[in-house]
Parts: sequence; structure tokens; C-alpha cells
Amino acid sequence: MRTTGTIDMHATLFPLVTGLAASNNMTLIRMMGQAMAVEARAAHNTAVGQEKIPGKGCGLSYWSPTMNIIRDPRWGRGQESISEDPALNGLYAASFVQGFQGTGNKYLYVGATCKHLWAYSLEVWAVLRSARSHTPFER
Repeated sequence: MRTTGTIDMHATLFPLVTGLAASNNMTLIRMMGQAMAVEARAAHNTAVGQEKIPGKGCGLSYWSPTMNIIRDPRWGRGQESISEDPALNGLYAASFVQGFQGTGNKYLYVGATCKHLWAYSLEVWAVLRSARSHTPFER
């Protein structure tokens, strides 16, 4: 857990998401999300208890999980992505978010925001660049 020096706290390390997704065990993914949420909430409560402004890694809102589909490993950063399979990505994300935010509670454990859910694949850049070139902001 990166807390940018706000507090000194260690957190559980989990395997890369591609390995976890390959297990196809969504109960495990949900339980991992719950464990991460407990630690994130503890980091926040610790920072507040020490009268510090909760910094990165100590807040209650997180950019997670990363939803980018792996298209080609040569593009790099594939270790951040779940898989090539959109269905598996959806199951993984739903299970993770349910564990991370909690279900059936009055309040969320912490907030999850799926990262790169839309418009992150490199094969559409040419289309986006073409659409962008016709904006009124072009010089």
C-alpha cells in the first residue's frame, strides 16, 4: 500500500491479477477485495486518528480494478490487466468490487472506480485521432 508518507503501514501483497483471474475462482477474488478493503479502511482510520490528512493510499476512493483488455503483450503493462477475455474481466471486476465495497451494508467499505473501462485499446487510437483532428480547438 502506497501511503506517500502519510502513515507507516504495511499491507498484504497479492499475486498479479492475471494469475488470480486464471484461477477462475471468483469467491477468492471477492475475498481478496474484502481483505484489501479492510486494510484500506484501517489506513484511513489510522491517518484520521493521527490527525493527518489522508493522502494517497489512505483515502476511501480507489482506482481499482484495472479493466483494460490485454490485446497484445508487446504493448506493455499487461501485468496490470486481468485477461484477454471480456467475460472473465467482467466477472473478475464484479467480484472484486463486491468484496472491495461490501454488499448489504449501509456504508461502503471503500469506493472502487474501474480503471480503463472504456477507450483504452490501442487499435482505436487512429479513429480517436481522426475524430479529434476535427475539433474547434485545432490550431
